Amino acid sequence: MPRSSGTSKLVVSDCLRQCLPAVGLAAISIMAGLLLEPLLSQNAPFVASFPAVMLVSLWCGFLPAIATAIVSLGGMYIFGELTSPFADQGQFFHALWVTLNNTGIAVIGHYARESRRRTQEQAQIARRSQAMLERYQLLVQHGRDIALFIRYRDGKIIEANRAAELAYGYSREQLLSLTIADLRSPCQQDNIPEHMEAANGPGVLFETIHRRADGSEFHVEVSSRGIDLDNERILLSVVRDITERREAQAALHAAEIRQRTLLDAIPDPAWLNDQDGRIIAVNRAWVRFAGREADEVFGFTPEDLFPPEIAAQIESENAHVLQTGQELRVERKLSDRAGNEKWFDIIKLPVPDAEGKVIGTAGIARDITAKREAQQALIESEARFRAVVENAPDGIVLADVTTGNFHSANPTFCRMLGYELREICTLSLNSILPEAEREGRWRQLLSNAAGSEGALQDVKILRKDGSSFYADVSTFPIRLGGRDYLGGFFRDMTERHESREAKRAYEARLRSLAMEASLAEERERRKLSVYLHDEVCQYLALARIKLSLVRSECDPEKLRETCRDITSIIDRSNNGSRSLMLQLSHPALYELGFAPAAEWLAEDFKRLYGLHVHFSEDEHEKPIALPLRVTLYQCLRELLVNVAKHAGTAHATVRVERHGSRIRVTVEDEGRGFIPHSASRPDHKGGYGLFSIRERLISMDGHMHIHSAPGMGTKVTLDVPVAENPDAGTDEMHWK
Repeated sequence: MPRSSGTSKLVVSDCLRQCLPAVGLAAISIMAGLLLEPLLSQNAPFVASFPAVMLVSLWCGFLPAIATAIVSLGGMYIFGELTSPFADQGQFFHALWVTLNNTGIAVIGHYARESRRRTQEQAQIARRSQAMLERYQLLVQHGRDIALFIRYRDGKIIEANRAAELAYGYSREQLLSLTIADLRSPCQQDNIPEHMEAANGPGVLFETIHRRADGSEFHVEVSSRGIDLDNERILLSVVRDITERREAQAALHAAEIRQRTLLDAIPDPAWLNDQDGRIIAVNRAWVRFAGREADEVFGFTPEDLFPPEIAAQIESENAHVLQTGQELRVERKLSDRAGNEKWFDIIKLPVPDAEGKVIGTAGIARDITAKREAQQALIESEARFRAVVENAPDGIVLADVTTGNFHSANPTFCRMLGYELREICTLSLNSILPEAEREGRWRQLLSNAAGSEGALQDVKILRKDGSSFYADVSTFPIRLGGRDYLGGFFRDMTERHESREAKRAYEARLRSLAMEASLAEERERRKLSVYLHDEVCQYLALARIKLSLVRSECDPEKLRETCRDITSIIDRSNNGSRSLMLQLSHPALYELGFAPAAEWLAEDFKRLYGLHVHFSEDEHEKPIALPLRVTLYQCLRELLVNVAKHAGTAHATVRVERHGSRIRVTVEDEGRGFIPHSASRPDHKGGYGLFSIRERLISMDGHMHIHSAPGMGTKVTLDVPVAENPDAGTDEMHWK
């Protein structure tokens, strides 16, 4: 390899530097010869040369000094012979000889020393080269990587290790016959000069493609640098097969692409942070939410993206995940760049390396704004539902579908049964039902829940204090927390039940009353029939007999007596018929009004029943519609009949008063009294009359109030409205 101009300049400079000692030695020798020459004779040159010889021996060594002395003696003799014809000028020639001799001695000594030094340096370089070669051979032969020694000037391979033979499929002899171009892929040939030039300088590391003996190619990484070996510039290239690494890199790249694709496919914002909390990856959902591109936020910390408060929380959470290596889940409200606030469910996970050390965190934020709104709506709905349930007028319970044990109940149900909620939860549906009805009612409740039967009505429910009430019960199936329950609504229908019972009793009374009225009518007919048969008909028959006697009687006195008898019979018949007529319907009721008729009725009861009735009225006008007047008169007559028959007293009081738009008739006695409620039942003696009075007055906007107690007498008040047109209906019902 040719040397550069810079190298030549260094060599010349080195030679000049090395000649300086020789020049100095010559100068010393000359001075010594000139000083000694006048004192010495013919041997002066030798003596004058002695200092030079000594200096040479000290400078260059003993052998160069011997050689210098021999040269000096031989030169002295020859010089003496040559200078003898010029004896006159002997001093001059002596001085010249000393000068030349000492200069020669110095020069010879210097070059002798230089020769010795150069020999030693070459030996040392040879030893170092041999040691370096041995080290390279040791390294190359036992290394796993390919090692090639390439001659710089032509690219020929001059040495290769065993790894090269195995990698390329050539023997060592074949490799040493090739150049580096023979191992390069055709597509990489153009780069060879550039790579060799770079390797000859500071060294180079590059990737390329090599070709094997069978023509297959593989990727390699080459580290090459130049060295001097045996005065030859050599490129030592270490070649590493990176096929597996490139495959791993390709697989890693493919995995990164898959991970990126998977990351971008996540609909929720996702990101990766390193140990310092810096962002190293985000997905498209994160970019859409944040309004920033991934490259823009790469390396950002929470402080760069969020307000200080939120950034501090995020950094604390990241530190927790890094320290504990455990998943962390939080909910947080965040704002996008447009200022829209949303709630996110954030999951933070540790990211470990191959050794399991946590080197970062990963996060996914799911938008739960709609979920939180739904949860809030659910909470509000539950609050409203709870308020409805707790304030519902009906009892609501939840029971086990198998055992019927209560699990919960609203306050209304607790109040219905008289239990506390904790006590309710120890009971069951069967425990609040009468024992005789439990089995049948339980089946009905299950059928109702299945939809095969309607709501159960008038179910008897037992209270804590032993009393009972009637309820309508509707059940329905419900599933909560994976368990089946039976829900139930209980509506207290005690009033309805009592009303129904009262209605049934009322209807029974009406039926009994209708029958009694029919019987009373029949009795009145029978009574009228008996009266007509026993009184009127008998009187008429007797009058007819008497009249038949008149035709055959000739005696005037007897005739007059017979006429008197007939007149008496007709009078009795007329009085009886008139009395019966007044009892049935008094003419004063139609002509004079209710009060005069009531007063006559009070007087008539003394004659008929021996009951002394005290009658009184106030001064106010008392207009009463004719139908109501007739009904009120009949009711008064019925009450006085009851006093006469049942009170056990001979005195009674009747008062007729007006109070505003109402007229009040009060019948009071001091008799034995009775229980009003029981006396109003149709099966009680006299009950039909009271019941009939009440019902007839109710139909005409009237009322009857009874105040009585056993041994305390009786006070009955009849209350009817004042009529605007009291004469209405008179023409149809006028007494004729």
